[in-house]
Amino acid sequence: MTGDLTIQKQRTSTVADAETSPASTRSFFCSNVRAADLKGEIASLIDDDPPCACLDQVFRSVKGPAYS
Repeated sequence: MTGDLTIQKQRTSTVADAETSPASTRSFFCSNVRAADLKGEIASLIDDDPPCACLDQVFRSVKGPAYS
């Protein structure tokens, strides 16, 4: 889904036609809404599964290399 959003952003930025631009913008908006929906669904599935919920807490407590 993230790759789709990146490609959609690129398409939106390259559209110069006044008729095509609104359709591209709507498509990008729908992709963002769907990504947010999926994020919520995945979070709910993780919360509902005890082993996954435990792993989620552990992963969030570990300092990653990006924070070094």
